[in-house]
Amino acid sequence: QIQDANVNSVSWSYDNQYVVMAKSSTKTQELKVYSFDGTTLFLVNSYELGGHGYCVRWHPSQYLFAAGRSRGTGTELYIVKL
Repeated sequence: QIQDANVNSVSWSYDNQYVVMAKSSTKTQELKVYSFDGTTLFLVNSYELGGHGYCVRWHPSQYLFAAGRSRGTGTELYIVKL
């Protein structure tokens, strides 16, 4: 459940075992990674972005995802290995 936040992007892993989302609120901007057992999502990890996360996408065959964020006047790209 997401309260008082905007979900900016969601992406499923290539095998549908994980989902990552970029979310922002007035207090935090973060990525959250969940595992999925077919019924329930379980939080695996979260990453503080320190800027507005606006896009996430999984690699097509590995447990890697790219996340873009804006910070100040620029943009940055992160690659995260699960």
